[in-house]
Formats: sequence, structure tokens, C-alpha cells
Amino acid sequence: MSADDDAKKRKYIGMGLCFGVAIGCGIGVAMGNLALGIGPGIAIGIGIGALLSKRRG
Repeated sequence: MSADDDAKKRKYIGMGLCFGVAIGCGIGVAMGNLALGIGPGIAIGIGIGALLSKRRG
């Protein structure tokens, strides 16, 4: 695995984290408890980022 592959994976996981936190904030605001939404949002984001890096990498 080259350094370029690692950089791509980090990029996709970072993008996934951003989307996940945004989704988590939306869920948290809808539930009335922001902290409860951010935790699952981060987990969702890491999952999305990992899937993107595998699919596009």
C-alpha cells in the first residue's frame, strides 16, 4: 500500500466524519439532545468514509 492510498483513505474518512457529524447534529436537534445525536453521527460518518474509501480506492 502506497502513501497515496493512505492519503485517499484519510480523505474519505474525513469527509465521512464531516457528513456524519452533520447528520448527528440534525438527529440530535430533532431529538432535543444534541449530545445523543453526535455520538451515533460520528459512528455513521466513519462507516460512510470507510465504505467510500473501499469503493473508490
